Order: sequence, then C-alpha cells, then structure tokens
Amino acid sequence: MPSSLKVTKYSLGALMYLIAWCVSPPLAYGHFYRFLAVVAVCMLISMQFRLANKTIQNTYLAMVAFIGYILVVMFLVGDSYVYRIGTIILIALMICSLHIENSDYSEKYQFLLTFTFLLCILWNLTSLRGIAAHPGIMRILAKNSADSAMYASRGVGGYGYIYTILLMIPLAGEICQRTQNRKFLRYCAGGFLVTSYLVIMKSAYFMAEILSVMAIPLYFVFQKKNSPHRVAFIFLVVILTGVLLIFADSILLTLHELVGIRSIKAKLWDTYQLLNGTEAIENSEFATRHRRYWNSLTYTLTHPLFGGLRYIVTGNHSHLLDMGAQYGLLILWWYIYMMYQPMKRMMVAGSTAVQLVLLLLVAVVTMNTAPFALGAVLFIVMPIYVKLYQQQQLISG
Repeated sequence: MPSSLKVTKYSLGALMYLIAWCVSPPLAYGHFYRFLAVVAVCMLISMQFRLANKTIQNTYLAMVAFIGYILVVMFLVGDSYVYRIGTIILIALMICSLHIENSDYSEKYQFLLTFTFLLCILWNLTSLRGIAAHPGIMRILAKNSADSAMYASRGVGGYGYIYTILLMIPLAGEICQRTQNRKFLRYCAGGFLVTSYLVIMKSAYFMAEILSVMAIPLYFVFQKKNSPHRVAFIFLVVILTGVLLIFADSILLTLHELVGIRSIKAKLWDTYQLLNGTEAIENSEFATRHRRYWNSLTYTLTHPLFGGLRYIVTGNHSHLLDMGAQYGLLILWWYIYMMYQPMKRMMVAGSTAVQLVLLLLVAVVTMNTAPFALGAVLFIVMPIYVKLYQQQQLISG
C-alpha cells in the first residue's frame, strides 16, 4: 500500500468545494449544497482507505464512536439534530486534515490558499455592501430565520463567517510577511486582511472586534523567539495597556459617541458604568452572558458523569461549557482530546500564525458557540498552510 496520497484533481476539487461551502454565505442554506459536501467528504474517505495508517484508523474510530454517541443520545432524549449538527460537521471535517497530512506536498496547495483568500475577499465586499445598506444586519444573521437565508443568498456573512475570517487573520498576516510565498498569494492575503478587518469592525460582534485587535500585538509576542526580545515586547504591551486603563473613561466615552451600532454602544456604556461603579453587573449587558456561562458550568459540575443529555440544560453561549453541561466531563475531555490531536501535529511546524490561531480558537470556543465553518480553517486551510510552511523551511534549510 502507498505510504502517502497524491494530490489529484478529485481531491483538490473536493477540498475546494468544502472550503467554498464553509465560508460562502449563499451556500449555507440548501440541501443540495449539503449533499455535495457529503459527497466531497466521502471522496476523501475513499482515497484514504488505501493507506494502512494507524493515525487514520484511530481517528476514524474515535470520530465514528463520538458521532454515534451524540446521535444515540439525541434519539433517546428526543432532541433535534439541529442542536448538534454543527459539532458533527466540525468533527467530520477532520477527515480533510487527515487527507492533507498524509498527502505529498504539491504546488497546488498555494492555489487552494489563493482561492480561499479571493473567495473571502468577495464575501467581505458583499458583506460590507449589505452592512452599508442595513447597519446592524449581522446581529440578525446570528440567528437562523427567513431573513438570515435571504441576506445569506445576497452574500452577507453572519456570525459563523465573522469568526471564520477572524481565525484566518494570523495565517494571512504570516503569508504576507514571508517572501518565499508567491507575490500574487501575498497580495491576496493582504487584500483579505484589509477587507476582513473592515467587516469585523462593522459587524457588531464585540468579542470578534476585541480578538481581532488583540491578534496584532499577540502575533509579534509569539514571533519573538529570543527571550529578552519577547520580554521587552511584552513589557511594552503591558505599559500601553496600563496607559489605556488610566485613560479608559475618556476612551470609552469617545468611542461611545463615535460608534453608531446600538449593540456596541450598549456594551461600551456598560463597561464605562461598571468601571465607575455606577451600575451593578446584574443590570448590564454582560449579565446575560455571565448567567449563561454560570448555568453551563454549574450543571457540568453537578452532573459530571453524563451531563443533562438534553441541549436545553446548556447556557447556549460557550461551546466547551455547553458540551460539558449536556454530556458530562468525560465526553468533554474526549471531544477536546480528539480535536487537539491534528492541531498538535500542526504545531510541530513552529509557525507563529498556527500558534496564534489555536489561542484565538480557545478564546472563541470558551466564550462563544462554535460554528461548523471554523472547520474550514482548522482542518483545511491551516493544514494546507502548514504543508506549505514546512516545504519552505525545508528549502531554506
């Protein structure tokens, strides 16, 4: 049996479609698009059957057992599959990571990255057009509804899209920095960065805005391999943070006046009042998020073995805490371990961007629900980038 897979037009086509399906708002709704995604995954599985690889066998066994457990529990308690379909898709997309890991390096991988950035630039522009026509529209798109489907068909990305491009920002930044990459790929990555920051800042998703701003200094902290340089940069960041805190009142009030998005204005005002002790936490915008976290955490700790089994017991605001509340600590550990394995293998490459993506991922899945579109970054785009990064390291010696 072969020890590695060849990158064929079929595998390339399957990966291209799965990327497009995950990141393209117009493809988010429709059974036909989902059917094509299933066909693409099945194509990759059929190609991997030729490899007698222990990692593939063990991963498939863990995936099938985990998905089977979730489906059986949902059937027994009468829960709708809608509540966990995103988690199931996220796990299924790990097949893409396995395929890329066990494939030979190909120049076609640069084409896939270019394709992804160009596609995201297109949806960034259509999203900006949608926001310009209807400010605050992305808050509506955070929920499944007829309006969500209508705006998605026009290319306006919602919650899942925003957090997907957020995780791609470190990869795009590092691609721009590395001169070994083709100029066109670097230009596409640069265009993606500019348009993505514009969309995120206008999206009204407060957490995404904060994380996107934090990504810039964090990237340089991670990049400093020399300990004294890293310490000096961290010290500088701490000083700047201290200055911001000293003038926090003025900054928050100024931002409150400048920002035109209602939900962001409310969060800025609540933060200002909390810093000045003029409002109790239970009366603020943060109270809902806090209560939901606490509901999931307390249910996890009081039902550690099997959880509540029904989705209704969760706070529905933290992917990891909700998983623990519904299924218990053992299943939560199994899920984290299974998802971490391909990421651990990618971290070996030593890419600063990969490390930062994983840090942002931890923040997202801890503080928010996880859309399945994140799988496109974690299990397709990032493994492809790691393959390219390792090849460039090999050439440069």
